[in-house]
Amino acid sequence: MVLVTSVLHQIPGKYGKYFLDIPEEQALQLIVGNYKRITCSLNGFPLFHCALHKLNAGNYAVFVNAAFFKKAKLSVGSPVNAQLEKDETKYGMAMPEELAVLLEQDDEGRIAFEKLLPGMKRSLMYYIGGAKSIDVRIRRSIFIIEREKQRAES
Repeated sequence: MVLVTSVLHQIPGKYGKYFLDIPEEQALQLIVGNYKRITCSLNGFPLFHCALHKLNAGNYAVFVNAAFFKKAKLSVGSPVNAQLEKDETKYGMAMPEELAVLLEQDDEGRIAFEKLLPGMKRSLMYYIGGAKSIDVRIRRSIFIIEREKQRAES
């Protein structure tokens, strides 16, 4: 685990795009080869999955989306205490339970899902996991896996 106190910045001209500057020496403790996925907690708020992004100045950045920025009541220029850890999950984020059950039951769907690029897998898991209702998460899981199976066939 790496503890960092830094300042939250906003990307110039990009409303809703925020980042935390992470010193290179601390970021390198979390990077394994080319794998830069981490979990991050800001000011004690629950962990979220993210990645370290290289900045021009040699430091790294953790991007914070507008929803988390608002929920955590952060402000640009304010000091932030960050707790960073290597992300040990298989896909770089937690898989929604509904998708995991479907992939366990559908071998063809699991094979099609595993052929996707890592970033696409995370995007789909984020989309599925973003639904508040279990029924919606199930519908999204089925729709996506069926679509990926069709794509794999063609």
